[in-house]
Amino acid sequence: MGKQQLNTQRWSTRRPARRALGVCALVLLWLLLAACRGGNEAATTSANMTEMPDASSDSSPVNASVRLVCDLSCAERGQCGTAASGQVVLLNRDAPAVSDHNVAVPVDTVGTVTELRGVEVRENVSGQQFTVTFFKVFIPERSSEAWVPQWCVTSAGS
Repeated sequence: MGKQQLNTQRWSTRRPARRALGVCALVLLWLLLAACRGGNEAATTSANMTEMPDASSDSSPVNASVRLVCDLSCAERGQCGTAASGQVVLLNRDAPAVSDHNVAVPVDTVGTVTELRGVEVRENVSGQQFTVTFFKVFIPERSSEAWVPQWCVTSAGS
């Protein structure tokens, strides 16, 4: 019987390349999943509601016509998206939410406020908590209602 030659090289030159490729794939997958969840729900505490009264005021905007917008304030909080038809505002049919959206409507869609709800929101980065007003808006083109945060709503007249 001949002598068997032992492989003294602990790692082949191919394994580090494969390992690096695998790590890169996992990082890209994680980034993709993080981006799809919305993220940055409350980058700042300022509200984009200069034209709409606050939910706690006497002049409540229930039954008011509103326009859904995707300005910087809305986009920074992950409430905007892109569809084949163009830019959309992301909403939730079931309850006020800043992630896990299940409705997307085109920017500048006009609807009617049917309900207001103040919801305690926590900023992911700082842990700061504050109240955000959510509007339940009837969308005539869809004959349905969905919730949208104050950052993505403005008066229909503006």
